[in-house]
Amino acid sequence: MIITNKSELEKVCSDTSIIEAHKTLSLLEQSLTNSKTPGVGLAANQIGIDAKVCIIRTNSKIDLVNPVIVEQYDLMEFEREGCLSFPGKYILTKRYNEILVKDLWQPAGLILVGMDAVVAQHEIGHLYGKTMFEYQIERPQVNSVCWCGSGRKYKKCHMNKLIR
Repeated sequence: MIITNKSELEKVCSDTSIIEAHKTLSLLEQSLTNSKTPGVGLAANQIGIDAKVCIIRTNSKIDLVNPVIVEQYDLMEFEREGCLSFPGKYILTKRYNEILVKDLWQPAGLILVGMDAVVAQHEIGHLYGKTMFEYQIERPQVNSVCWCGSGRKYKKCHMNKLIR
């Protein structure tokens, strides 16, 4: 069962061992497969497990254990970000188009781009007590100041910079 209590999802997960991670990965896979709502990723705390483990199931199949985002590039807008813990809610978020993630499987790092990067940011965020709502932005008017804090007008800064 996927947790929908926001306060439960705002707790930072504990690091885990490879042995424990294997059990958790199996449970995550089963939960994502059996979910009534289709999804492309799931974090351990979304199924009540206190462990920094998550899965990404876009066109790629990525398992992350104790992941940390160490670099991020190309801040963009992502339309209609959703979450299995908040079914039916879709929001506009700010996300990076490219990230470098290190974890127990990839200690040298794994570069993720586009949808893989967005889903990884979402799931890793869960492991650190963050939900998509912390990355929510409001799209400004064309001539208003951009949401990113650059001081530039939206039309010259992030207008039409979308991750699809």
